[in-house]
Amino acid sequence: MDLLDRISLDDTWTEFYEYKIAQGNMSCKEADELRAYIDNRRYEAIVDSIINESYEIPVPVRCEINKLNSSKKRIVYTYPYDFSNVLKIIAYCLHVYDNCFANGCLAFRRDRSFKSVIGTLKEKSKESRLYAIKTDISNYFNSIDVDILCGELSEVLVHDKRLFAFCERMLRADKAFDTARGCEVCEKRGAMAGIPVASFFANVYLRKLDREFEKRGILYYRYSDDILIMTRDEKSLNEIRSELYDRLREYGLEINVSKEDIIVGKKPIDFLGLSILDGEVDLSFATKEKLKGKIKRKAKSIRRWCDKKSVSYEKGAKVLIKSMNRKFYSVEDDDFSWSRWFFPVITTSQGLKQIDAYMQDYVRFCITGRHNKGNYRIRYSELKKLGYISLVNKWYGYKRTGKYEN
Repeated sequence: MDLLDRISLDDTWTEFYEYKIAQGNMSCKEADELRAYIDNRRYEAIVDSIINESYEIPVPVRCEINKLNSSKKRIVYTYPYDFSNVLKIIAYCLHVYDNCFANGCLAFRRDRSFKSVIGTLKEKSKESRLYAIKTDISNYFNSIDVDILCGELSEVLVHDKRLFAFCERMLRADKAFDTARGCEVCEKRGAMAGIPVASFFANVYLRKLDREFEKRGILYYRYSDDILIMTRDEKSLNEIRSELYDRLREYGLEINVSKEDIIVGKKPIDFLGLSILDGEVDLSFATKEKLKGKIKRKAKSIRRWCDKKSVSYEKGAKVLIKSMNRKFYSVEDDDFSWSRWFFPVITTSQGLKQIDAYMQDYVRFCITGRHNKGNYRIRYSELKKLGYISLVNKWYGYKRTGKYEN
C-alpha cells in the first residue's frame, strides 16, 4: 500500500485527527471544523481524483506578508481549505521518510527536532573558544529550483510514484492568484512557502548536502533556511564557510549576508531565536528586538486609533494586551505559538523579564501617552485586570507542570 492509498482510508484520517488533537496545536473552532470535514468525507473526491490522476490542482493564492524590522515582504501561498487538508494529511504521512534525512536536518521531523540538539549546543557553549558560523539562506523556499527538487523527490519517493507525479504536477504549475494585483500571475514559485508540504520539500532539496557535511564529522545543523556549523579551529571554519557557499550556489541559492554570524572565541551561539552561552539558554538579542519592535508599533498604532475613533485609552490598552497574548500563547495563528517554541528550551528568565518590562511600559503608554515615572501610578494589579499575563509567570508555570495553559 502506497501513501496515496493510505490517505484514502478512514482510519488514517481518524489517526490524523487524534494526532492533531493530542498535539494541542488547534483551537476549538479549528478542531470542530476538521472533525466536520472528516465526518462529511469532504476529502474523498479529492483523494480519489488524485489517485486516478484526474484531479485539477487549484491555483494557490499568493500573499505578501510584512517581515519584522524590514521593508521586505515575505511571499506565502495558500490553497483552498478542502485541498489544503489533503496536503496536511499527506505531510503527516510523509514522516515515514524521516530516515532519508541527516540527523542535523531538524525541521519537520518527529524523531528529531531542535530541542534534541540543545544539550550538545549547551556543552559546546561552555568551551573557552568556539569556532562557528550561523547563516541564513535568502528566500529559501521560493528560490528552490523545481527541476533539481523534482530530481531529488523522484529518488526519495521511489516507492510512491503516484505521489511523486502529483507533487511534480503541483510544483510545475507556476501559477498563482496575486491578491495585491487582483489577478492570476505566472511565476516561479519554488517549494511554495506556506503550503503544508513545503517543509518536506525544503528538507528534500538539500538532503545530500546535509549528509555530506555530516559524514565528514562536522557539527552541522540546518532548520529549513537556517544553518549552524561548528568546527575545531578558525582555518577549518573559513574553509567550510567557503565550501558551503559554493555548494549553495550550485543549488541556485544565495546567503543573506546581513544575517551571517561568525563566532571566533567566547561568544554566544545564536540559533533559531535563542542565545546559548556557558550552558544557559535565553532569548537572542534579535528575538527580543523583534518583539520590542512589534509591541512598540502596535501600541502607537492603537493610540492613534483611540484618538481617531474616540475610543477610551483603557480599551486601547486591552487591545494591545489581547493582541500580544495571542502572539505569545495562542495556537490559532500557526502550529508553533511563541511560548511553545521557546518555553521548553530556555533555562533562564532574563530575556522574558526584559520583554515583560517592555510590554508593561507600553500598556501604560497606551493609557497615558507618555513614558515617565508617573506611569507607575498605574499599578501592576491594574494591568492584570486589563488582561495582562506575565511571560515569566507563565514560564515558571510551564516548568512546574510541563503544560501550556492558554
